This record gives sequence, C-alpha cells and structure tokens, in this order.
Amino acid sequence: MSTSIAVLGGTFNPPHLGHIQGALQVIEHLGIPQLGLMPCKLPPHKTTAGVSEHHRVAMVSLLCDSNPGLYPELIELDLPAPSYSVKTLRALRRQHPGSPLLFVMGEDSLNTLESWYQWRTLLSLCHVIVMRRQDLNVSRSAELNLWIEEHRCHDPAMLSTTRWGQLYIAQTELHQASSTAIRNEAAKSGAMMPEVAQWLPDEIISYINQHKLYANVK
Repeated sequence: MSTSIAVLGGTFNPPHLGHIQGALQVIEHLGIPQLGLMPCKLPPHKTTAGVSEHHRVAMVSLLCDSNPGLYPELIELDLPAPSYSVKTLRALRRQHPGSPLLFVMGEDSLNTLESWYQWRTLLSLCHVIVMRRQDLNVSRSAELNLWIEEHRCHDPAMLSTTRWGQLYIAQTELHQASSTAIRNEAAKSGAMMPEVAQWLPDEIISYINQHKLYANVK
C-alpha cells in the first residue's frame, strides 16, 4: 500500500508550539514520514480568522522550514468556499486514491464533531487521529460516544494497512498553548509577554512583531 498521507488542519492563527509538538509526536508515534500543516479557509463556524490568509501561510511555512517532517499543505485554500473538512478530504482522496489518509485533530474538535458538516462521512474518506487536549471537561453525547467506540482502534498498525475507517486516539503530551490567548496578549500589550512568548518559536514571534499582527484584535 502507498505511503500514508497525514494532515493537521487549523486556522494556525498563529501557529504555536502545541501545534508543532503535537504534530511531531504524531509522526513519531505512528511511524509516518511527514505530516502536512493545512491552513483552512475561514471556517463556517468561526467569525474571524484575525489575520490574512497570506500571513497564516507565511507563519506555517516558517514553522515547516524549521521542523523537518512538517510541510505546508495548502489544498484547502485552493478550494472554493465555504470551507468544510469533508470537502477538503474528498479533494485529498482524489489526489491520493491508493494511500491511507490520516486526518489529525485535537480532542476538542472530536468533542464538537456532531456540529460539523456531514461529520459521519469522514471515516469513509480517511482515518481520524485524535490528539489529547489539556483541561477538557466536555460531556459528549451518547450518539457520539457510540460512534467513537464503534470505530476506535487501539493498534496504530491498522492505520497503514487500510485507507480509511479507523479512529485512533494518540497519547500525545498535553500542552497549554492557546492561539486565542496569544492573540489577546498581543492586542493588549503590543508585544509578547514571557508567559505567552514561551508558547511560540522565535521565528513566529519575530514575524508577528515585524508585521504588527493582532494589534487591532478586540
């Protein structure tokens, strides 16, 4: 079977160490060669992305330049609006018909999956890989819990021998980083305070300061 294709979608607004560390841990845990960071269009369920597509792509590219194994996957930005994960995954599946397709998400996204467009279709296109998330206290519906248990696998080897249909929860390290907190701190102080700056690589801090990103975020 062809090499697995793995992507982690997000607004990356801005990308932070939680994204990097989670992605690199997934690569190591699953034994895959690389993982794409996939900036999304303005999602239908979010009201603002904060900065332009150009800046988000530039920051993702900076991260990937510094982290072998990561690469920018820009397919969703080339698709017509609106942005839906299932639509992007169909496009990826057309590009890679013979490969296992791994769609990586945080546990917070899993917990809200029932609000996603055609969410039950996801596993007919890909495997879903879930990264654990810090301090979650969300109760899932009985329907979602049943769906998780029906499709959950505990052996990561199954992800490379089938092309879709499995849900795997990766035991990644928990990370406190928050894009929202980073944006709010930059807007409030005009600079990155140490407790927030520790969540960002130096190249991203420099880029944010150089372009004065998030200065007008309320």
